[in-house]
Amino acid sequence: AVSAYIKALSLLSAKPKPTAARSMIVGSAGAPPEVPEAPPLQLFVRLGTLMLQLGRNDAARGVFLQGCDTWQTCSMWLGAGIALLRVDQLKESEDALMEANVRNNKDPVVWGFVALVCLARGDKVRVDQADRAIVQANRLGLADAALLRELANSYTALDLLESAEALFRRSLACESSAHTRRRLADVLSAQNSLAAAVNEYKAVIEANEDPSEMALAAGECEKLLVALGRSEEVSQIQALAAAIKAC
Repeated sequence: AVSAYIKALSLLSAKPKPTAARSMIVGSAGAPPEVPEAPPLQLFVRLGTLMLQLGRNDAARGVFLQGCDTWQTCSMWLGAGIALLRVDQLKESEDALMEANVRNNKDPVVWGFVALVCLARGDKVRVDQADRAIVQANRLGLADAALLRELANSYTALDLLESAEALFRRSLACESSAHTRRRLADVLSAQNSLAAAVNEYKAVIEANEDPSEMALAAGECEKLLVALGRSEEVSQIQALAAAIKAC
């Protein structure tokens, strides 16, 4: 799929498309040079998005920035902002996201990525800006589970655990995920909400969605049960994990 998109993009970028109407007007002799027809907007967006999904962030950056030369749209600038963020060009990413926001200030995903860039800067002023961006994103109905989880991870890295917890919960409300639930349990544990963390770790084990997440959850759950003086439940967790694994 990627190679097909790349081929289409290169062909459209390199070869002008003659039109019957133009031939009728200028004739075949002495005609001025054809102006290449711009590749379709969606071709750039789909190819750039595929590159991001494959982790080819430099290529995605090139595709989106090339697209921005022709298509001054929110989706194109958003893609450029995401790609630039992935290659740690924070200032350029922020500039691109501002361009996206100018074109559509009601896109919750744009506001979410604005917050992510601010959090990557890490200082208090930028964190305050991230907080305001997230308020706006939530007001507009941000429902991108992966982006919400990434924002939660960024807050966790800054030890802003209450904000992280709220975002992990919002991500789970959008889409069930063993990884997200385990990360929520980690944050609850870090806030000394041990009983609540145990419940979330148990939910990861019982969901039986991802063996690696189950193993991590079981290990942390056992530690917390001991800390809570509930050592008798450790064997139950071990038996539950073993039974699910055997199924």
